[in-house]
Amino acid sequence: MFYDSQKISLQNEYKQLLKIVGSLSRLSSDSDIPYLYYRMAENIFCKAFGATNLARSDISIDASKDDYGIGLKTFLYKNGSCIEKIAEFNRQRGLFSDAEQTDITQLINIIASLRNQRITTTVDITGVKLEKLLYHCVVRTDKRFIIYETGMDLIDIPNINGIHKSTNNTVYFNDRYNEYCFNISKSTLFKKFKVDTLADFEVPIYEDPYSILYDLLYQDTTTEIDTPEIVPTTNIIGRVILPLYSNRGGIKNVPEKSGLNQWNALGRARDPDEIYIPIPAWIHQVYPNFFQIEIHHLI
Repeated sequence: MFYDSQKISLQNEYKQLLKIVGSLSRLSSDSDIPYLYYRMAENIFCKAFGATNLARSDISIDASKDDYGIGLKTFLYKNGSCIEKIAEFNRQRGLFSDAEQTDITQLINIIASLRNQRITTTVDITGVKLEKLLYHCVVRTDKRFIIYETGMDLIDIPNINGIHKSTNNTVYFNDRYNEYCFNISKSTLFKKFKVDTLADFEVPIYEDPYSILYDLLYQDTTTEIDTPEIVPTTNIIGRVILPLYSNRGGIKNVPEKSGLNQWNALGRARDPDEIYIPIPAWIHQVYPNFFQIEIHHLI
């Protein structure tokens, strides 16, 4: 499968990115099951593994890398056996509408042929290998993500059996490899995914993700303090607020021998009132011309 073929470093980066997004689930949900929007799952996968994002193409896969073609899915674990959508055939409805009410065997044969044709067309367009088509799934359960992969198989039409129609206008069937169902009213094909774990890891969910994001965007690099009077030599481009603490290692603290406590540093003799306020590197990167000014301290 694809996941196990990737470098451990890429696998770890992928899991870390999933954890980060999952930890912010309270932005969208009160559940203890981490939330993962399918577009985020697609983007994270492609970023971590350096895959080509094909999710907005009208083909059977969402990503490709090397010879692999990957359909990306995320769904709830439930009991570990989940029915999930794999294809829609609204635009081809005219090809099977007559068989919907009269001959469900013919209906399923048409749907299976359309599905197989879509897969082989995807292979032809993208250059991936048929035998390397697969589904990569991020399965969500209580405070955890499970990574699972299974083949994206052609439907074995000569060995289709078990065709039966339920009362909710759905036709169930299977072949030698998989179990499927087709919702007639929605022209949608579903496949049963039986979760077999490749990786399983905890996702800590922040109870207040808004404060986490606020700290990340503001408090980690800034602290509200009185801003000194600024006399510009060029046009004013805004203001910066410099932190009085260090945030190295994700822990806020005032260093004992630097910054506000520069007077306590080792080496040369220090003035008891000696301090400095460092300018974070990101300020120079984002506003490279900001400090082409004279600052009149109000001390």
